[in-house]
Amino acid sequence: MFESKSLARLLKWACTAVLVALPLLILAYVFFERPTPANASDIYSDVMILSAPPTWAFMLANVFSLGSLVVLLAMVLNMRRLFDHYSQGRVLTFESAQLLHRIGRFLLAVALLRLASYPVLSVLLTLGNPEGQRQLSMALTEGDIGFLIAAGFVFLVGTAMHEAAQNAEDIKGFV
Repeated sequence: MFESKSLARLLKWACTAVLVALPLLILAYVFFERPTPANASDIYSDVMILSAPPTWAFMLANVFSLGSLVVLLAMVLNMRRLFDHYSQGRVLTFESAQLLHRIGRFLLAVALLRLASYPVLSVLLTLGNPEGQRQLSMALTEGDIGFLIAAGFVFLVGTAMHEAAQNAEDIKGFV
């Protein structure tokens, strides 16, 4: 079984790998696949795209998709910092509590962006469809609900740790 500091170091390096690999994979995809409105139906196969969307709508859809990846990368960066704290034995500190709280906020943001992405993408990507065949689609899966609950849980634990760290600081001040 892993010691907690060893596991924290392993998770820190996993976060580092994600922070390096994900942007490189996105750049490689854009460079080699050259996404265009003409192949939007291949890229967004879960949306009923009958005709290529306008270029501006396709670009806006991609920016929206990349925006959620930026939030995800910011969350992973904070996770890396938290695992670094844990690997050094700084578990119940104010800084670690703040990082966990921030990770919870990022998780909530990712969960909300996931909920908003399907309707936004469906509208933008079906703007090229013939009139009467454009779509506004919404989806809520058990995965989305589970993700929201997990995000709320991490946010709540971060809030509780933040309060506990504040109380510990207050107690230190009295002693």
